[in-house]
Amino acid sequence: MPHRKSRTRLKRLLSQQGPVAFEVAGSVAEAEAFLQQVLAGKSRQFARTRVPGFEVPGKRAFYLAATRRLACPETVHVSALSVGDTIIACHWGLVLGGRFYLILTTYDADWKRFSPGALHHEALIRWCHARGMAAFDFSVGDEAYKDTYCDTRIPLHRIEMGLSRRGRIHLAVERGMAWLRSTSIWELLRPLKWVVVRAVGRHQG
Repeated sequence: MPHRKSRTRLKRLLSQQGPVAFEVAGSVAEAEAFLQQVLAGKSRQFARTRVPGFEVPGKRAFYLAATRRLACPETVHVSALSVGDTIIACHWGLVLGGRFYLILTTYDADWKRFSPGALHHEALIRWCHARGMAAFDFSVGDEAYKDTYCDTRIPLHRIEMGLSRRGRIHLAVERGMAWLRSTSIWELLRPLKWVVVRAVGRHQG
């Protein structure tokens, strides 16, 4: 594991706050309970960073339906890292074909000084290693922390072709938006979009 000494120190400091436990949901009921913690924590994170969250139609429903319909814990894997009775980090992911997929992960910002997200990831990696998993997949995203663990990077590609006039116009608009998103102006405007979306949602509710 990377940063072994610092992680050991953080675990020691964390244990001084109370009993530290890593728990994997063993039933759909437990998975749903943990999932609610994941969704709540992720919602707070979305609000802090002002990025699209569970206002996106179907996003919350997807995780709830998958948890109820897929085998748990064989396929859907939901876990939590806790100190005493307080969950400080939690995760929702999948286990398929001997691979573990890290998908939706969050931590309690009040415990940030203990790096609960990193400690939880390491607990998950150890869980996978103990069960002979072929790979631990951090899934889509180029976040810097993943480079600390990963020895393989799989590039993703996408091909889009407009087969009609309407399709070509749509792609032209999409490419224009992609260019706008790559500019510094978009970085200033992007958070405002989700402020408006949330405000409209509260008004309609």
